[in-house]
Amino acid sequence: MKKVRKVLFVDLLSVTVAAAFLWSAPATAQMVRYYGRVMDAKQVPQSLQTTTVVASGTSGSLGSPAGLSGPSAWGTGLTDYKVNPGDFIHQEGCVFDGPADLSNFEGIMPASGQSSTCLGAPVHLPSGASLQAVVLDYNDTFPALPPASMSIGFNKSGSFGATTFVADLTPTVFATGDTSVTFNLINPETIDNNGFSYYVLAILDRSTIDPSQFEKIYNLHFLYKLQVSPAPAVASFTDVPTNHPFFKWVEALKGSGITAGCGGGNFCPDSPVTRAQMAVFLSVALGLSWPN
Repeated sequence: MKKVRKVLFVDLLSVTVAAAFLWSAPATAQMVRYYGRVMDAKQVPQSLQTTTVVASGTSGSLGSPAGLSGPSAWGTGLTDYKVNPGDFIHQEGCVFDGPADLSNFEGIMPASGQSSTCLGAPVHLPSGASLQAVVLDYNDTFPALPPASMSIGFNKSGSFGATTFVADLTPTVFATGDTSVTFNLINPETIDNNGFSYYVLAILDRSTIDPSQFEKIYNLHFLYKLQVSPAPAVASFTDVPTNHPFFKWVEALKGSGITAGCGGGNFCPDSPVTRAQMAVFLSVALGLSWPN
């Protein structure tokens, strides 16, 4: 009976030591590409792992987005903010990293002889703007499979560096050349420059065997609309209360410094506007200037 107990004790000790060893052995991290970043798969937020669609993409011919007359500083129509190849900065310390080739500012891709490169570019959109879609002009002649595949993401960082992923801008179809893809944001992003900084991160690949096979970014078009600010809770003018049909728009003029009212705490919403007053409204609203 004593021998049996001894054997059982030794076996239990062996199992305990083996379990402790397995528990303490460091596991090999599974590095994945996510929204232009390289992350440990275990560190990818669960909310992102369960998100099926952040932005939907549709391919089209290479070129400027249709229906746009060019950038403007006012109005609520669709405006195109373009990130050019020269805006990208090489990101040091990326796992899949090598020098980039700017290709005479025509496009940016990994340098010849490099298997990949990590890039980042700031995105400067007006505060309060509603980002509707992003168009990616790119070239993909590198038929690689994950993890060696293009990865592009639009991100924002808070005041103390906490990162939030806004949209996945990675093409899902092998392009076999020059093409464009439009990512329509299912939930348009309202730009908050007071709380966040916005930027694009990208990982691009290139064959070290055949340098003519590569992934290249030409441009990124951020399509946004300016918005009138939400109505405040308290009225600024006694004759334009919160239930007035034009309350929101009158408050937007007041908050932008375009008007201070007609005196006595009133706005005089039904009074006619003179040409002189119109000149003040338009000049202040549009920030008009002339050469000195």
